[in-house]
Amino acid sequence: METTTAITTPIIPMIHAVDQVDWPTVRHGFADTIDVDYTSLVGGDPETMPADKLIERWQGLLPFSGDSASVGSLSSRSGGQCRNR
Repeated sequence: METTTAITTPIIPMIHAVDQVDWPTVRHGFADTIDVDYTSLVGGDPETMPADKLIERWQGLLPFSGDSASVGSLSSRSGGQCRNR
């Protein structure tokens, strides 16, 4: 399997789980510690945090069901090279 596909394929079901407020499935999609970068959205600095902390933040933003996310082009970075999908 192509590296980019192996990285990006699990993301779609995880995003659907967020839409469905299915937090156990969301948690299953993450390693225990993750790198999060929202700098293009809110400024600040990238963070490394426990996945549970990020999910807790999302739970505060999404206390309702029925929302729907749209995923555009995904990209992954490995060894300093960006690969778009």
